[in-house]
Amino acid sequence: KGKVLLFAILFDGITFMPVYFAPDLYWLGAIIIFHSIGIPFIMVPRISLIQEGIPPALQGRFFALANLTVVGMTALSAAVTGVACEVLGVRALFFIIGIGGGICGLLGFLLKPLRERR
Repeated sequence: KGKVLLFAILFDGITFMPVYFAPDLYWLGAIIIFHSIGIPFIMVPRISLIQEGIPPALQGRFFALANLTVVGMTALSAAVTGVACEVLGVRALFFIIGIGGGICGLLGFLLKPLRERR
């Protein structure tokens, strides 16, 4: 599960980068569809790892915290993204986010306990 999750995070990041080069809306759609293939490979191992690592009595609380964090960070992310798009432009921001996401996946491979989770 660890390697699948980390590869999916890497894939998630690097598949944002081609948005920078998309010549038109059709290519952009194809890129985003290709990008979306990796999302389940992030979500399923993450949920599995949580279920295995958290005692059953606390799983509901942990999932609620995880979902609340995602919702809260989505709002913050939207605000920061708006400002960053004004400064950098949308295409450049996708490229930078892609680099950042890819680096997160690569760095995760350095964490042996995560990398070797089954």
